[in-house]
Amino acid sequence: RALHPPPAAAFANLPGGVPDKKGGAGGGRVQEGEGAASAAAAASASAWNAAASSFDASATAPASAAPDGPDSHFESPAERAALARELHTVSVAITANAAIFLAKIVAFAATGSSAMLAEGIHSAVDTCNQALLRVGVVRSRRAPTAAHPYGFMKDKFVFSLISACGIFCLGAGANVMHGVQALLDIEGAAPPTHLGWALGVLGVSAVVEGYSLAVAVRSVSAGAAAAGLPFREYVARGVDPTSVAVMLEDGAAVAGLGVAGVATLLTAATGSVVPDAAGSLAVGLLMGATAVFLIGQNRSLLIGRAMHPVDMQRVLNHLARDPVVRAVFDAKSEEI
Repeated sequence: RALHPPPAAAFANLPGGVPDKKGGAGGGRVQEGEGAASAAAAASASAWNAAASSFDASATAPASAAPDGPDSHFESPAERAALARELHTVSVAITANAAIFLAKIVAFAATGSSAMLAEGIHSAVDTCNQALLRVGVVRSRRAPTAAHPYGFMKDKFVFSLISACGIFCLGAGANVMHGVQALLDIEGAAPPTHLGWALGVLGVSAVVEGYSLAVAVRSVSAGAAAAGLPFREYVARGVDPTSVAVMLEDGAAVAGLGVAGVATLLTAATGSVVPDAAGSLAVGLLMGATAVFLIGQNRSLLIGRAMHPVDMQRVLNHLARDPVVRAVFDAKSEEI
């Protein structure tokens, strides 16, 4: 609850010695040509004392003086805007995927198509995973505590990692297994029926999923613009794991709809179940590739990743401009 001024050793290497209480150098002498450095040291000591007084005053201020909300004391307007984008993106994706899931299951019951079942599983997994992403966003807003002084921002990475594992196991695993089984049992399998219904559901799903994808892309683009980064670099850095995860999942869903549509058309044209089973297998592999990328991104952030070199250099440049800092050696960083 108090700031302590740096020890005298911090000013020992500055020409003119340690600033005394009157702002001069220790020993009361300033040699010719060294007055600027001594004045800088004195100014730094005065600034430190002023900061300490300000901090002490804020620490003893009544609680009513704090901004409204349990976590508003550490959220800037930019952070609030990013949070609003994340929640909107996830909410749109959850609603879209839940509606699409119901339509695909009805279409599978009517047609018996393996590709349609794969797409139904895909939408069900996406709905559950995006609900997990939303939980992560909400939990990451919790205010810091004594046990977690840096807050809970990494909760987003935890839930995004769980979501990615769910995509890999439940989505990719189930679809690949179903596709392989269908290919191994070609002779005893009956071709799907009522494929017109399946194609109609796939078309409507593509429109709804495309809208959700557009919302996610806009959110990621806005985040990249706010961070001053190119779109691709923003995605690669994993700055916003929630919106990026939704964008990739929706992108994989749109691609999966295309694969399922082609498989359904080929099945209708040939009367063979092979294209339908291959479509299920392809959707599973697509989901697996998406999951592997997301797992790698979140793993990197959870085990501790250094700041980007450009950002790190900005910090070092800021420190170098401080007259009290003589040099910085072996600086390390971690994104929290």
